[in-house]
Amino acid sequence: MDVKEIIRALRQPATPGGKRRTQLEISLELGVGQSTISKWENGSQLPNFFEAQKLRAYAVHKGILTETSHDLSTLRTVSIVGAVGLGEQIEWYSQGDGVGLELVELPFPVPEGCFALEARGTSMHPRVKDGEIVVARANGHTAEDLLGQEVVLRTGEGIYLLKTLRRGYSPGHFNLESHNGPLREDERVEWVAEIWAIIPSRKWVRVG
Repeated sequence: MDVKEIIRALRQPATPGGKRRTQLEISLELGVGQSTISKWENGSQLPNFFEAQKLRAYAVHKGILTETSHDLSTLRTVSIVGAVGLGEQIEWYSQGDGVGLELVELPFPVPEGCFALEARGTSMHPRVKDGEIVVARANGHTAEDLLGQEVVLRTGEGIYLLKTLRRGYSPGHFNLESHNGPLREDERVEWVAEIWAIIPSRKWVRVG
């Protein structure tokens, strides 16, 4: 399904003979403006990377998409959308900083919806080395689902990090474990993306 089809499916009545949901209702649940939903539905605008991830997770939650319906491992190219460096903190690329997004080819196929982060510097050695790329995917999992795993995450303070999730000391909070840095204790985690692969620099190629 494309974005238009997903929005139209989300607006269908929950029960036969029921009332169609409005664009405003969908917009409030996704945290975007009603005009944005209108543009997505008529095809005049596409969601950005983060909006698309949120829309995908929401559609899975509502039963419009299933994990298997968009989890076919057929793509060998992903976009580099940021860099991870000192302190395993992530810097997202944007159109405004002059960097833009680069497309890279991987040595094996990955699921649709994956993105890549380029490692910079030696602060994460030996786990992640300079020039390697970390391939991740946000697929609707919560932090609780991915306990004990290395993930890309956003803290309650809005900081994006590459960390291993451990259970925190209070409900809904997590300890964020680093390979070379201090433990970040009892943090709120608002968003997570599962790590799919770490690709050595000699195994991936820029293609656009």
